[in-house]
Amino acid sequence: MIALEKLLLLKTVTLFKQTPDDLLLHIVTSIVKEKRVNAGELLLEKGGVNSTMYIVVSGRVKVHDGVRLITELAEREIFGELSALTKDPPVTSVSAITDCLLLTISSAALYELMSFDEGISKGIIQALCKRTQSMSIQVQGLLQG
Repeated sequence: MIALEKLLLLKTVTLFKQTPDDLLLHIVTSIVKEKRVNAGELLLEKGGVNSTMYIVVSGRVKVHDGVRLITELAEREIFGELSALTKDPPVTSVSAITDCLLLTISSAALYELMSFDEGISKGIIQALCKRTQSMSIQVQGLLQG
């Protein structure tokens, strides 16, 4: 994946929508790493250690607790951000459903970016709020069902 493709992709991810192009270019050339994974590969393990935020470029991943499926994520969606930011163990596991191309950002780089750009901090807050809202809806469904 070339830098321009990464830049165009990041511009569509909620986290980076308000980020200036010059900072995005720095992110894609110096910070973001590519990771290819095979279907079935475990990316995050519940209770394990994680210091990386992932962005799905292509493919699908599932968020699960053992055999119980919580949700599926696809292109331009992120995962691992909560445990990367808090240093707490992931509360769920994430596995690749299909072969995937992912972009990764380390927790150290994420904190550095947040200090440089208010837009990234706002994007992280928005992403976490959306995740919390989605989880609340799921819990309500479980309680009512």
